[in-house]
Amino acid sequence: MRQLFRSVGAAEPEWGGVAMERALFYEAVTRARRRLVLCRQVTDSSGTPLGASPFWEELRDLYRAPEAEAEADVVDGADGHRTLLEAGLGVSGGPGGREALRRAAASARRAPRQDTLTDPHVLARLASQEVYSASEIESYLQCPFRWFVEKQLRAEPLDLAVDALTRGTVVHAALRDLYERLPAEAGAVRVT
Repeated sequence: MRQLFRSVGAAEPEWGGVAMERALFYEAVTRARRRLVLCRQVTDSSGTPLGASPFWEELRDLYRAPEAEAEADVVDGADGHRTLLEAGLGVSGGPGGREALRRAAASARRAPRQDTLTDPHVLARLASQEVYSASEIESYLQCPFRWFVEKQLRAEPLDLAVDALTRGTVVHAALRDLYERLPAEAGAVRVT
């Protein structure tokens, strides 16, 4: 590949940053065989709106009417997203698919916009919902018991310093008691 660029006197493209991201996005998008469903995060965990990726907008440009402004195609609210999703799920990639998405986007734009949540039940449910960070989820997946003790019980480490000899003595005593009592209580001849 490098020789090809040199033979025509062109500089070899740098594979990093935006070029690499664009190539990875292209790879992901072009691997769909029947249907492609894309979703994005519209707000962060505190509710602050997040901007769309340039790749997201470029892909959406393929399905916008030529005269439509980018801002006019923004769909607000769960109902609008649901309408677009339902239209997208029915699309098999044919020419009718683009028109179905355009109609769904147009009807979602005409729907009245609700900027704030006002339903007290919805607000109460959202207020009680906990947000978990990625590292917290990873911690839970590694050991749910440790996660429970650290994150839910918020147990503080003991100030007691235990040396290896004491720790080993306690563990051996606990295991000796277990292996002496368990067979008799469980009715087993041998514990393995």
